[in-house]
Amino acid sequence: MYNWIQNGLLSLSETSDYGNHMTLFEALTHSTNLCQTASSSWSNTAFTAQTGTFTATFNATPSGNGINTVMGLSDGAQSAYASLAAIVRFNPSGDIDAYNGTGYAAANTIPYTGGAMYTFEFDVNVSTQTYTVYVTPRGGTKTLVGLNFAFRTSATTLNNLSLYAQVGTNNVCGFAVNASNPLCQTASSSWSNTAFTTEANTFTATYTATPSANDVNTVVGLSDGAQSAYTGLAAIARFNPTGDIDAYNGTGYTAANTIPYTGGTTYAFEFIVNVPAQTYTVYVTPAGGTTTLVGQNYAFRTSANPLNNLSLYAAVGGNNVCSFSPSNY
Repeated sequence: MYNWIQNGLLSLSETSDYGNHMTLFEALTHSTNLCQTASSSWSNTAFTAQTGTFTATFNATPSGNGINTVMGLSDGAQSAYASLAAIVRFNPSGDIDAYNGTGYAAANTIPYTGGAMYTFEFDVNVSTQTYTVYVTPRGGTKTLVGLNFAFRTSATTLNNLSLYAQVGTNNVCGFAVNASNPLCQTASSSWSNTAFTTEANTFTATYTATPSANDVNTVVGLSDGAQSAYTGLAAIARFNPTGDIDAYNGTGYTAANTIPYTGGTTYAFEFIVNVPAQTYTVYVTPAGGTTTLVGQNYAFRTSANPLNNLSLYAAVGGNNVCSFSPSNY
């Protein structure tokens, strides 16, 4: 709202500010985070101290292509890269990356465009000194930047947002922090069902999954209502008993690529679901690895409209599923 008014997009129909004053007053007094610009001077903004798991989100607009700006979470105000814990960057080669322990890396090649807005999500676990980063370009698809990346600098408390630009600038708006407990569920020999907000159009669903061992047989499925049988699921991803990851396409399991998995390793899954078309696309990213297509435009196993339930089951072994998040785009 603040930016809308400041950019002259509010139509003023009165000859004075009568009738418009309240809108401006509301925008200014209820906005907790006005925009900040990452420049050649370090910018620091304190937030409520976080010592557990939490999510931090913000929008960022780079001033041009090929700039070099960082956005980092830290313990206290900082004035050096080496003091930041969790960092995402518009890098000078024109891509988005994040810091993983000893250097910048990315699960995917994610180019950015000057003047375009990107929404970032940090899912941070202070106790394990790790964080996962996603980015969504305006009107685009949520993409994994890094899964369980290690902090650059150890920090038992995070309470500060640090911005800096070595080349160009970067406008950061709407920073928000929410303490969270990325609830985890275990796929076992008893069906587990968790309801989520009803989705009847196109949406994404993301989660992390850690198989208990090699050659397990566990499924994660989306459905209409709680289920207790495979045949009640619409969209399904599986750690299969031959040691690979696959998904269900209409009449059987298959995969666009051979994707072996390892017990104890965490994998980030992304479903892009088109409910009206009764199809879905699945990607998977191993911790520290590259995003790989599991299946594109696969047909639902069971027709369903809407989808509102996450179903888990393990015929062999187990599977720990965390941070399930459906969202429209």
